[in-house]
Amino acid sequence: MSCCHGCFEFVEIDEEVAKSTVYFQDGVRRIDYILAYRDMEDEDPQNKEIRDIFEDNLMKVGVHLERAPKEESQDSETSFLKLHVPWKVILRYAERMKLKLPLREDKPEYQHHHNAKSDDCCCCSYKSFKKVMYCGGCCYINNTEKEEAIHARCQSDNYTAVFERDLIESFDIKSQDEFINDTVRSRIAYRIMNEARHGTSKLDVGVQHLLTTEAYIAAYPLHDPMKGKGTFKHGTAEEDLTRMNIREILYCEWARWGKWYKFQPLDLIRRYLGDKFALYFVWLGFYTKMLFYASFLGLLVFVYSGITLNRKPTVKEICDSDYPTYAGDTVMCPLCDGAAGCTYWNLTTTCLSAQVSSLCVVIQVSSVFSFYT
Repeated sequence: MSCCHGCFEFVEIDEEVAKSTVYFQDGVRRIDYILAYRDMEDEDPQNKEIRDIFEDNLMKVGVHLERAPKEESQDSETSFLKLHVPWKVILRYAERMKLKLPLREDKPEYQHHHNAKSDDCCCCSYKSFKKVMYCGGCCYINNTEKEEAIHARCQSDNYTAVFERDLIESFDIKSQDEFINDTVRSRIAYRIMNEARHGTSKLDVGVQHLLTTEAYIAAYPLHDPMKGKGTFKHGTAEEDLTRMNIREILYCEWARWGKWYKFQPLDLIRRYLGDKFALYFVWLGFYTKMLFYASFLGLLVFVYSGITLNRKPTVKEICDSDYPTYAGDTVMCPLCDGAAGCTYWNLTTTCLSAQVSSLCVVIQVSSVFSFYT
């Protein structure tokens, strides 16, 4: 499968191999979180007891667990515990966490076939997506056969409300994976782990405490698998956008040095990394854009300094021997006391330093620049 324009061409690998990295062994239940720990003979027995209590409490909540023995790890010392949160538990914690989820809505036809150039669509063309448009939280591609597949990858533009299980019919649940994406599932799994107890003390609660005591050495969610590997090659296969997961699209169209001048696919960033990360990149993009104007002003200041360099009295007094108040022939004291090679010197030897200092500082416009920054 070839990636987007300017990216690289993938070589297909076995779908089952890619799937095995993010699913339980049954190939159905997706891994929502991973816990890693050292499984060694000289391990502190208390750590094993604490883990057993913690894992029992996770199962009481309804979390499914599957263990990957240390023999399957690269160092033959680390075991991994896979966590999967079932749908009923997901809904229960979505209500507890007061998550805002999309409501069911009958959208007008014009919203699905909207012209990207219309006045009521505040959007930008992401050119390297081959005419994919981002408008109001959706993404569009000028190809009716691909539009639905691409639209499904973007954050829904429905109205949202705090989720309640009693009103589940009012929410737009087209599929479980679309309604609760992987980012939200990871948040819920992390919330469950932070509420699970592993002892009788008031402080014996949460996975963070277990990480501090090294009962577990790591806790993390999984990325979507890259479904292939390849070498850098320009590709133009537009249809591959419908086959790639969000991570692959972000890698091809965003997380590359060659895409620094492109608009950020904020909807996909929000869907894959979460609201906080998306907000950070929104701010980073705005900040970088504003710095462009500041750098333009700084360039004007620099050019102005170069043009007026030889007109400044502080420079002419040192460098211009014809200047009425020329002081370049002033004899200066040695820069060191009694050391060999320290002699008297003329002020004119600092001409270059004076020019550089004057080039970098322009008093006339420094107040304007400081006001902007």
